Amino acid sequence: MPSPLNTVLPYMSTDEVDRLEYKPDAFPGSRDVATPYGSIRVYEWGPETGRKVLFVHGISTSSMTLFKIAHALVEEQGCRVMLFVSSYPLPVNFKSYPDNSPGPLWPRLL
Repeated sequence: MPSPLNTVLPYMSTDEVDRLEYKPDAFPGSRDVATPYGSIRVYEWGPETGRKVLFVHGISTSSMTLFKIAHALVEEQGCRVMLFVSSYPLPVNFKSYPDNSPGPLWPRLL
């Protein structure tokens, strides 16, 4: 399953992108990490020397539920935070899956 970053967003107008609930640039430091099971969107920002905080959200929630606390930890505590989009194949997630994927990646990450 290809990522919406490659199949949908390039064809959307600026107004349509502005109206998205889950914006691909909602967090700074975004990058896509290739895995044998497809790519996964990772966000990492804050001072490199700051205390490291890894957020792992549940399968029924998105990384957007961590928006305020992640930003507060960076801005108020000087932490370096990392969070990623869960590997559950929903159209709101910015990742891709190969056609022969054996299923969600998240159990393999833990």
